[in-house]
Amino acid sequence: MSSKEPGGAAREGHTAKPHTNNLVKSATFLIVVLLCAGLFAFYSVKGAGKGANPGPHGSVAPTPTASLLVPTPTQALFYDTFLDNRNAWELSDHAGFTRELVQGRLVLTNTNPSTTLIESLPNEMMYDDFTLTITFAVQQGDANDSVGVYVRGDSNLDHDYRLEIGGNNTFDIAKEYTDKQSAPQEVLLYGPTSIPALHPPGQLNTMTVTLQGPTMHVMLNNMLVSTVTDGDYTSGQVALFVRHGATSARVTMSVSAIEIDRPG
Repeated sequence: MSSKEPGGAAREGHTAKPHTNNLVKSATFLIVVLLCAGLFAFYSVKGAGKGANPGPHGSVAPTPTASLLVPTPTQALFYDTFLDNRNAWELSDHAGFTRELVQGRLVLTNTNPSTTLIESLPNEMMYDDFTLTITFAVQQGDANDSVGVYVRGDSNLDHDYRLEIGGNNTFDIAKEYTDKQSAPQEVLLYGPTSIPALHPPGQLNTMTVTLQGPTMHVMLNNMLVSTVTDGDYTSGQVALFVRHGATSARVTMSVSAIEIDRPG
């Protein structure tokens, strides 16, 4: 027989304690459920950041900058791709000579007719036997302008080998020196010679120069263009240059990469 009369009234003679116990049990069960749900939510939120590789104190580890993603080759004596100025290049804009870093390039501009802008490697090292690889483009200039590199140069570049690329797609190698009156002189060791492998202005070229003892090999865009022998200069600095002729508004060279290694 049912313990309740219609309407839910308790039968006379029955105590209300069993009903109270049920309420207590239900309330206790509800509290336990709520506590469990709260703990579950807490630990779910706490563990949500694992996929982000948190660093110390729960902070997300910083993303490496682009410059850190291009390490210096372990064998290189000097290396730069100009993502920043970690090598401390001389950057300036003065009297028509502009040296600047622009979007991963070293850009050298000369607006002074009949002058040469020189950018020495910032490490001031003297190199004897080495292989130099440079990736560059002539951005602006005409047939009377030129760009290139000095190798085995003295501190003032009075004595050096000058490797020169003309605006008319020619290439030459000159030995520079001073005479007894300290006047600058030069002797051509190669060229000037038209080089079909050279790319036109605005396009990248790669020049590789290997000096070993008195012998120099020069490659342009993977083509061997010259081999010369001269034993006068055995060690010296490396420097970039842009030479302004007398007929254009300016000459500009951009360099994307430069590397110096021991010859293989």
